[in-house]
Amino acid sequence: MEQANRLERDGVDQPDLMTVLSGTTSHIYLVDRKRRIRFASPNALRSMGLTAVGIEGKKFHDLPLPPGAAEGYEEAVLKAFESESPQEAVSSYLLPTGRKYFVYDVVPVRDQNGNVDAVVITAKDITSQKNNEILSEVLNRVYAAINSTMSTSEIMKRVISVSSSVMDSEAVAIVRRDEEGWKLEYVHGAFSPGAVGARMTDEEMRSSFFEPTSSVTSVPDVRQEAGIDQGTMDRLGVRSFISVPLKVRSEIIGVLAFSFTRPRKFSSEEIDFAGKLSNAVSLALENSELYRQERERRFLMQTVLDDVPAAIIEIDGRDLSIRWSNRFADHYKVGPFKDVPTVGMKLEAIIPNMEKTGVAEMFRNVVTSGRPYYDSEFMLTGLGPDVIYWRGSVIPLRVEGQKVPDLLIMAVEVTEQVRARKRADVLVHEASEERERLDTILETLPVGVALVDRSGRIVSINTAGSRIWDPIIPSFQALKDLENVQAWSFETGSPMRMDDWGMVKAAYGGTTTINEMVVLKRYDGREMVMMMSSSPIHDSSKGVIGAVVVGQDLTNHLQVQREMVDSKERADIYIDLMTHDINNLIAAAMGYLQLLQSISEMGDKERGWTRGSLGALEECSRLIENVRSLQVLESGEETLSIIDLDDVLRKVIADHVPHPSRDIRIEMSSRGRHCILAGSLVKEVFSNLVDNAITHSEGQLTIGITVVSVFETGKEYYRIDIEDDGPGILDKAKENIFTRAWRGRAKAVGKGLGLFLVRRLVGDLEGQVWVEDRVPGYPERGARFVVLLPAVSCREG
Repeated sequence: MEQANRLERDGVDQPDLMTVLSGTTSHIYLVDRKRRIRFASPNALRSMGLTAVGIEGKKFHDLPLPPGAAEGYEEAVLKAFESESPQEAVSSYLLPTGRKYFVYDVVPVRDQNGNVDAVVITAKDITSQKNNEILSEVLNRVYAAINSTMSTSEIMKRVISVSSSVMDSEAVAIVRRDEEGWKLEYVHGAFSPGAVGARMTDEEMRSSFFEPTSSVTSVPDVRQEAGIDQGTMDRLGVRSFISVPLKVRSEIIGVLAFSFTRPRKFSSEEIDFAGKLSNAVSLALENSELYRQERERRFLMQTVLDDVPAAIIEIDGRDLSIRWSNRFADHYKVGPFKDVPTVGMKLEAIIPNMEKTGVAEMFRNVVTSGRPYYDSEFMLTGLGPDVIYWRGSVIPLRVEGQKVPDLLIMAVEVTEQVRARKRADVLVHEASEERERLDTILETLPVGVALVDRSGRIVSINTAGSRIWDPIIPSFQALKDLENVQAWSFETGSPMRMDDWGMVKAAYGGTTTINEMVVLKRYDGREMVMMMSSSPIHDSSKGVIGAVVVGQDLTNHLQVQREMVDSKERADIYIDLMTHDINNLIAAAMGYLQLLQSISEMGDKERGWTRGSLGALEECSRLIENVRSLQVLESGEETLSIIDLDDVLRKVIADHVPHPSRDIRIEMSSRGRHCILAGSLVKEVFSNLVDNAITHSEGQLTIGITVVSVFETGKEYYRIDIEDDGPGILDKAKENIFTRAWRGRAKAVGKGLGLFLVRRLVGDLEGQVWVEDRVPGYPERGARFVVLLPAVSCREG
């Protein structure tokens, strides 16, 4: 532009001007007032593949220029003619090789009369300079948009948002590495939203444009790269790309990639920008991780401070006003201060009589001397009707720019210990244990308790926990120590892998495990059975920052339990012996007695003896059957099914009539079909009720059985009435008739067990049973037993 101005100023005519311009290497054009090109420099002709003859007289939009370039020339020329003064303009347009930037310098050329009859326009390629400016601006925006206090997700989103327009890329994506491989988490541009969440293996990563390398990767044309999966690239519409790794502590955790749908050569400035972007984002991610860890540690410490069973208070040493207190300290606020915020209040407003008890003097001594006051016992009054004793420490805290130090008070209430110590010397040891119990909440628990941080490190374990774990892992410091423990699942017997432990699931996966039973091998070779419960500890954003593990040694408890099971099994053997072998002997004896009764030579007296013996054996057999039924009932072995109630009652009647020695009549009234959900023992309910009527009567007896449908509280039941015309049951006996101790008129041991069994069986079937007079108000005219059982629909089994 300076050369053109000088030529115009020196009065060089157009032929001379064109001669001078022909020797330049710039893109220079001479354009007349009709915006026709009269001359073009050789370098400009070569860039378009034209000759001087081929370009002369044409306008810029007639030339093979990229979209937008002709408009840039035309606009600059028009402004120069209109203003008749030099003009400068910047224009850009997109080429297959990338975006180009040009600056146009336009200078009017005047004739001998001073009129502008042409302009000289010079086009200078400033792409490299402009790219540097744009890329630097994007980097500055990235620096401004992210910081270490952001989460990893927020940093990734902002990087995508800020850098999405750089290098004219059609799409930007971030792939992150996790425990399962690689996951596409953030996309912008040509990628569909459905692509988010897609997973890739290491092999798929290496064959795509997300190849995780330790440096910047640029591919001008994926079709020229043998190691890239062309099908994947075509499906994604990617022809060229540039990608950078994202690192935290020198480990690659992700890849940021810019993709293009056309072949594209990347400049050194763009590759340098990608490297700087990688460094900036990696540094922000690393700082974010450090900030997150520090925040978790602070939250864990704050949680411990708030929940430790001790009052912790920071006060201003100048006026003894409260700066901060933990939640435990708020428990001791009384009266009008109960619901008042603690911070800012004067300590004397909460702790009256500080001067009288010497507490205020103790605080002033610490302030003036600057020396801490450790493990001191002091008395407080005014917090309630009683004197309260505390044991605590007062520590001076130096504050920058403040001559008087603040005070940190840590105290636990020891009132009970002090009173116990004053009551008797024999309680000194117990008082000491009480103080130790109050020193830390973990030591108060009768079970082992351990705290685990996010990294799996054991940050705390109480004494009970040490006693449990020391025989297994003498120095239990981290979850990784479990790899050296021989352990099996108590339920399945399968060996415990690292991922099977409940404490591992809680600390790393946020999963709660309750009552996990594990068999462990001790160093002395013995086995231990431990029950553990593990629960994750969450921060304010619901993130897992550790776990709490509670464990209890159940070895002795299970040993006692096994002995109880063995005892029950032995009792079952005795019952089986009684119900099978002894019952067989009774059956044999009854058979012999029945044979004796058939002998015609036997007299009435002897026959009566035989009948009495036979009846006793029948009662003994019934008693054994009731014991067996109770055993089945207690063991829970009985299976329920739909049973025809009428069929059960008919079988009971068949078992009792005809009676071998008495005139017994049983009449049954039932309409329709009645079904219940019960087991085979339901027959014993009605057998025992019929037996009871026969046993507690003499001579002729009539028993009536009636079945009807009734509704109780909106639910259908079957009411079974079993009534007899025997001697009945007195009112005072009705209350205890279903208890184990009731025997009615019988005196033999074992009598009454039948009605006790009836109540148990009916109760297990969610039914009811009771006894009433057959004729209301006349108990001597017979008894009526009423059974209510839930009705069900009769279905084919």
